[in-house]
Amino acid sequence: MYTKRELTFVVQGNIRPDIGVCMSSIRKYFPESTIIFSTWAGTNIAGVDCDEAVFSIDPRDCGNVYYPDNPWKASHLNNFNRQLVSSLNGLKLVKTPLAVKWRPDFVLSSDAIWQKYAAYCQQKIPRDKKWSMFHERIGMLCPCDPHTTSLAYHTCDFIAIGHTNDLVDMYDIPLQTRAEAQYSFLHGLRHPKRHRTYRYACEQELWLRNLDKHAISYIKPSIYYETSEDIIRDSELSFFNNLFFLDYATSCFSARFDNLKKPTNTWAYKEKHYLHWLKDPTSIGRNFLS
Repeated sequence: MYTKRELTFVVQGNIRPDIGVCMSSIRKYFPESTIIFSTWAGTNIAGVDCDEAVFSIDPRDCGNVYYPDNPWKASHLNNFNRQLVSSLNGLKLVKTPLAVKWRPDFVLSSDAIWQKYAAYCQQKIPRDKKWSMFHERIGMLCPCDPHTTSLAYHTCDFIAIGHTNDLVDMYDIPLQTRAEAQYSFLHGLRHPKRHRTYRYACEQELWLRNLDKHAISYIKPSIYYETSEDIIRDSELSFFNNLFFLDYATSCFSARFDNLKKPTNTWAYKEKHYLHWLKDPTSIGRNFLS
């Protein structure tokens, strides 16, 4: 069994006002682990508590994910390429067998993520080789549930824990072009309620590009909001054989996304979904739990 000494945190992203709290929480609960901060060239990291830092050339954003005249007047840049570059370059420096991809706006309140990973490793859960992309499953916060969101293959890119080689593999995929990022906008495929400019959400891009990279045979949606029984089944099979879910409510961290921990949250899978799949694999693809 691995120890915390064999784990490295790759904290990727910009300097934030609360980054000190993030780093100190890692030191508190993982004092033997290494911290690598992966950020952008020219960033002043004076005072940031890390063991190593990597400074990447900023690939820039790929435009806004919202139509300019969306009803909420919302604005959010498509930072998919930034996540790929900063995550991959940080992970490539990792010398330990295990790693965590972490965000600087997440603060630990215990080592529950490690306890969950250790418990998973002891279970030796079999996998279907047809669907397996990585050497071992990666722990990830629960993805979107397409039964309630119509978003299939939609991972959660906040945090991930697993074998370093697997995380490097997951983030070692081609960057997105601006034409891909603005596909719906350029082709007039506006959804009447969602008003997004992309073909696939960033979290979908991460997963779909990995499925394609590993030559997995699956049914691919033509656009981010397309679903069917077959698409949902394949989405869940790809998750079940490559991930184990870290529940928002029990992973013991705080962030500006704390609303995701509410029991009323129905748009994301929960740990109970994964446990149900373990007990009854035939339930994959069926909306069996709320």
